Amino acid sequence: MRRPFIILLALAALSTSCLKEDSLNNRAETTGKEALASKLVGNVTESGAASSVLIFIDGTIDAISAAQPDQSLSFEPVFRNATTESAVRHNLHNWYKVTFDESLTASDVAARLAELDAVRKIQFNTEVKQERSEMMPYEGVMTRSGNGGTSFDDPFFDEQWNLHNDGSIASTAVAGADIAVKDAWAICAGSPDIIVAIVDSGISTIHEDLKDCMWVNEAEKNGERGVDDDGNGFIDDLYGFNFVQCTQINNDLTEDKLTNGTPVSGIKGKGLDFYTGMGHGTHVVGIACAGGNINKKYYGVAPESSIIMVKANRGNFTLSTALMRGIKFLVDKSKELDMPLVINISMSTNDGAHNGSSLLEKYISLVAQLNRVTIVIAAGNEGAALHHASGKLEKENYIDFR
Repeated sequence: MRRPFIILLALAALSTSCLKEDSLNNRAETTGKEALASKLVGNVTESGAASSVLIFIDGTIDAISAAQPDQSLSFEPVFRNATTESAVRHNLHNWYKVTFDESLTASDVAARLAELDAVRKIQFNTEVKQERSEMMPYEGVMTRSGNGGTSFDDPFFDEQWNLHNDGSIASTAVAGADIAVKDAWAICAGSPDIIVAIVDSGISTIHEDLKDCMWVNEAEKNGERGVDDDGNGFIDDLYGFNFVQCTQINNDLTEDKLTNGTPVSGIKGKGLDFYTGMGHGTHVVGIACAGGNINKKYYGVAPESSIIMVKANRGNFTLSTALMRGIKFLVDKSKELDMPLVINISMSTNDGAHNGSSLLEKYISLVAQLNRVTIVIAAGNEGAALHHASGKLEKENYIDFR
């Protein structure tokens, strides 16, 4: 009888030990989730963030990395060259992107990092989706706004109420609901000393409407391919930069051919988007800045401006980190060239925290306050879903968009 009794005691002790271990694991998991709840900003779910999270730290990243015994996490700064006085003043150098392998989830990683005192804020690196319709075939991609400079000689100009709306186009039309292009052109039609930057899917730099309007990085143009000739941390940033693949902006095209050898002029029935993903960006920048050695009736709104393109889209979405890195690249380029900057972001999306807490929201608000920088955000595309508020701004009137 004594031997079975000893066995029962051993089993009871083992059971108690297992229960204690499970209890400790559950307590650690609960502690991590509670800590995460107090530090999480932006979107509160990990939707669209399967491979990375963002953290704001107090201290050094080496200390945080050393606190991960299995070294399963990788850390990199969200912003390059964030050591300038302005960047440090706004704490951009304290934000890091954390990546991990498929065996972990964003929620697990976030909860683990939340337990570290030096990690002050955590955000899922969310996808920002771009709502848009199917692109037109290449031969029909509309880059042109159709206006005719100061002469207004386009036969379809009166139908483009977005440029000039006198209220006659429809019974429901509101006179003055336009971009006041006639008033703008009375002042100027852009300038080579003004940067118009498009953060989008890329651009066809050989398009006839755009090739004469592209800003060109002379140091990279006259330098060696695959080398950072101007020393700004970006290799071959000839016309801008591709923040999806971290390559030059126009690596999809070589002269008049795609990199797979397909002649651009021979594309029939399928849009430029199908082959390179550049159709939407080409379309958007053409509306803004088409110009150069073409008929003036096809000019864009600011045909004399210098175009810089940032590619941030992966198909129909972009990561918030790609958007922010692209914007910072443009702000730094504006300072380097001492040129005013207009940034257009045509995502037409309803994604995001919508409460001002996410890093993306805070960063765009910060950049919008900089001197000689203007940010233009597109809305539309989801109109049927009733996501977007409507209203008309009149001087000091206040509209609540919540």
